Amino acid sequence: MIADLKTFKEVNAVSRKVALFSFLTGTMILALYFFSHYHGVIYFGLFFITVAFIGNSFFTVLLMNYFIKEKVHRRAILFSLFLIFLNVPIGFFYLDLGFEIYNHIEIINE
Repeated sequence: MIADLKTFKEVNAVSRKVALFSFLTGTMILALYFFSHYHGVIYFGLFFITVAFIGNSFFTVLLMNYFIKEKVHRRAILFSLFLIFLNVPIGFFYLDLGFEIYNHIEIINE
């Protein structure tokens, strides 16, 4: 799939989808943890953060490369970069909220 990204429009469209997918998946992981309080979700969430960071970084580098080369499409590139970078504070908020939930869970021994 990555080899098929040959034009700016393809890279731009996929980068926006990756940003949206990262946001929605992170939100679903947080909601799953919030409602289940299953501690294994934390490890899955940390793994997802690592994978999302790598994927988003890859598309950030591609978009910055196009930003230098394609002066005509700079506005669209900046918007796509904004969507990708918007995941960073949201991710930190989700991490903080997840650890707050983790710290307030009562451990019940039966």
